[in-house]
Amino acid sequence: MGDGEMDEPEALAGLSLAGRERLDNLIFVVNCNLQRLDGPVRGNGSIIQELEGLFAGAGWYVIKLLWGSDWDPLFARDHDSVILRRLHETVDGELQQYAATDGRFNREHFFNKYPELQAIVAHLSDEDIDKLKRGGHDPVKIYAAYHAAVNHSGQPTVILAQTKKGYGMGHWGQGKMGAHQQKKLETDALLAFRDRFELPLSDADVTGLRFYRPAADTPELRYLHARRQALGGYLPGLSLIHN
Repeated sequence: MGDGEMDEPEALAGLSLAGRERLDNLIFVVNCNLQRLDGPVRGNGSIIQELEGLFAGAGWYVIKLLWGSDWDPLFARDHDSVILRRLHETVDGELQQYAATDGRFNREHFFNKYPELQAIVAHLSDEDIDKLKRGGHDPVKIYAAYHAAVNHSGQPTVILAQTKKGYGMGHWGQGKMGAHQQKKLETDALLAFRDRFELPLSDADVTGLRFYRPAADTPELRYLHARRQALGGYLPGLSLIHN
């Protein structure tokens, strides 16, 4: 579900039932990109903190998947919890502005507010700051959250995954309402997307809108084939009609 959709009465009406009955085989995942169709979900507040209170109060186990692995060294250097203080005073409307701007803007307006915070990121370039991920975009953190969820017993679980609307689209759509209606990207935007995620595509591949397919002997394809075989093979190859 999305964080905006959680404002629908139907989305929250049964939470206490799940908590009361201890439905520990139930896992909700709420994609918290802080953006609805017409603006921020909570411009002057924090939807994640609000949802945590609602779910925890209804008896749910809450997992907050907020920041990527690249934030871990910064938190480790933060002996005075200045990062947490800065995050707690930042409302969702500001976080969306940081999502829609570059590393230089984030350094000047987020990290430079306190000298202690400025020192924590002094070794990072503006490009490094621009690439700091939110938790919902980090496969390692996503795996850890799902692992914790499926192994928790006695309560239903919710994962509040913080993401960026239009992740990877840069100034063409990241963190902006227009990402909802974005139908195509121009060549410059596609090339920037390729560079941002270090995709193995040539300029000609990008401009020609060619699909990328890993070689048959790569770990990715071997994994996919193995999982399909474990599920009974490929459907077109199965005999679905029995005489």
